[in-house]
Parts: sequence; C-alpha cells; structure tokens
Amino acid sequence: MSDAARQLRQADEFIRRLTAAVRANQLYAPSHPLAGRALKAMGVSANQMLVDDASLAVGFIENEVVVGEIPLVHAGEAFSELLRRVRQVGIERITFDRGVSTEQLALLIETLAHPERAGVTAAGQIPDPLAVLGALTHVRVGRLTLDERVEASAADVATIRRLYTD
Repeated sequence: MSDAARQLRQADEFIRRLTAAVRANQLYAPSHPLAGRALKAMGVSANQMLVDDASLAVGFIENEVVVGEIPLVHAGEAFSELLRRVRQVGIERITFDRGVSTEQLALLIETLAHPERAGVTAAGQIPDPLAVLGALTHVRVGRLTLDERVEASAADVATIRRLYTD
C-alpha cells in the first residue's frame, strides 16, 4: 500500500471513529461499555495519526472534511451527523496535539454529543460549549480562515500532489 493510500485510510478511519464516539455518547451514558469502547477506539486512532506529527488539524468546510492535508471524498454523505454537530457548536477546525488524554477526548465527545449541557452546572444556566472546549490543552477548536477557495475534485488534488512530490 502506498504512503498516500495509507494516510487516506488512517484519516478516514479517524473521522469514522470520531463520528462513532459522538454517536455512542448520544445513545448511551459515558460509563456504558459501548461508549467506552468507541472512545477508546477513537483515542487509538488519534494516537496513530499523531505518531509522525505533533498535531493534527481536522477542518470542516461546508460538507467536506479535511484531515491534515487529506480531503475525504464523499464526507458529507458519510459524516453528515458529525458535520451537523460541529456546525451547531460553531466549530470549523479541531486540532489534536500529541499526548491528548482520554479525558480530554471524552470531554470533546460529550460536548459534541450534548452541546445543550456543556458547562451547565445549575438550572437556568446557558450552555457554552466553546468555553468548555476552550479549556482543553491538547484539543483546540476554532474557525477556519480561508484566503481563497479553489474548486477542485479529488482527482485534481491527487494530480497536484503528484506534481509536487515527484
């Protein structure tokens, strides 16, 4: 398997694990074994992605997901619920740093699964998911700044990469 194919497979697997962990947290209590397994699998996948790099940025642009520099084709179809949730919270980018703990991943997952409860400790308090996520040290969330958007297909991107790597 080529390095590019391996990276694409890892990126796709990572976003699938993230999506599965959010979904499991929606359906089950965080202490439920299925939610725990989904979180653990997501953590393993994150650590695999962070072996070679100190951080990993995941961008959410309209119906597209970009992991590092790898656009995931058909992401809108496969990850529509995740895209809806990050949009609901106001997130366009999540950056994971090497050494991210399970506790920080759990807080990210919990906040994405239940933004209406984020940071609420008393009745009547307004949830603030971005403030909760802003307190994390190895996971950073924010918005993307795009200087210029260029429309290109996945084939165009692959061709451009090949030109610059050959």
